[in-house]
Amino acid sequence: MFSLNESNRYYLYPYPTDMRKSFYTLSGIVTNQMGKNVRDGDAFIFINANCTCMKILQYLHYHPLSNRVEITLGITNPPSGRIVKRLLADAVTKGMIEVL
Repeated sequence: MFSLNESNRYYLYPYPTDMRKSFYTLSGIVTNQMGKNVRDGDAFIFINANCTCMKILQYLHYHPLSNRVEITLGITNPPSGRIVKRLLADAVTKGMIEVL
């Protein structure tokens, strides 16, 4: 089950990210540019240039009953870029997120 809690380690990618990037491309960024292993179970945060969109990448291992499992998460009222920046700055200051 996908869950984010205090026991996870969170890493923020410090550069703007194209939100069209797939799981595989983001995994490559984690491995090659952040120097981390995606399979460790840590959560990796990617934000677009305007700070209006965020992707959190966390490796989970499932045994699906069918050939394909698709999970869609929707945000009806996304926060403004200013709010996202403030939340992230606060989390980094409190040591909840490590910037690599």
